[in-house]
Amino acid sequence: MNRPELKKARKEIKVTAFLDYKEYLASLYQSQKSNMRSYSYAQFAEDLGFSKSNVIWLVITGRRKLSGQAVQRILDVLGLSGIERKYFITLVHHNNARLGSVREKYQEQLFDLKTKELLIPDEQEKLEYFGEWYYPVIREMMGSGEFRADPAWIASKLYGKLLPKEIIFSIRLLEKLGLIVYDQDKGRYIQAGGQIKPDRKVGKMASVRFHEKMLDIAKESITRVPSSRRDYNALTLCISEESANKVRELVREFCEKVFELEKNALGQGEADQVYQLNVQLFPFTKSLSEKDK
Repeated sequence: MNRPELKKARKEIKVTAFLDYKEYLASLYQSQKSNMRSYSYAQFAEDLGFSKSNVIWLVITGRRKLSGQAVQRILDVLGLSGIERKYFITLVHHNNARLGSVREKYQEQLFDLKTKELLIPDEQEKLEYFGEWYYPVIREMMGSGEFRADPAWIASKLYGKLLPKEIIFSIRLLEKLGLIVYDQDKGRYIQAGGQIKPDRKVGKMASVRFHEKMLDIAKESITRVPSSRRDYNALTLCISEESANKVRELVREFCEKVFELEKNALGQGEADQVYQLNVQLFPFTKSLSEKDK
């Protein structure tokens, strides 16, 4: 058995950096494999407290789900404790859930655990920024010359409802992150620091959280926003993976052109509205290499 080496690997490979327990287990396996060429999935299973079989390979490839008993074995062998232990248990519940509402409940718990794990306030604030739809919206509103840092005024300009305390907290958070500053000459807040990007420690969680929130708002806007002020298009396509990659390139080029429009509007002092642009491309069907999983 190679359990000491496995425990060493799990200290370097943080479970809280993953949103899929299969990827976490696969990373642990690859770490062991890189040190021992002869290392196999059967050996990995035995090291994790199972019989020397292909059981963990079946889990990693999505052919079998982890049971509660299996989770406890892995936790005990790896020595996961505290937040990491809770995170792994919650991650398994999240990944195994069939209903979207249940997955969302566990996603919230994962987000909270990830926030608690981050000891540096700056990292916690960065993760918090991606946790609500209105933080980037309020920051973008400051690009307009008409902006007023008055909660009542800000609330009156939004389709979504916000409490004054949420708006006040938003402004404080944006200021802490260096995304806005108070301009004494103009007598108001202005944008600063460029766009915030999630770093390695909060990247995956931040991205998932942000896109989930924006997709929720997009669903609401179908009935909340007048049709003359929104545009929705959806295409269901049968194409090759090569064509899908070309579509991704087109999307990136399109987004870059949209950013140029924003820069020009801000530079000329013509920006007076905040819009959200969501572009999604995702497969409905598995690839040939995934079809039997």
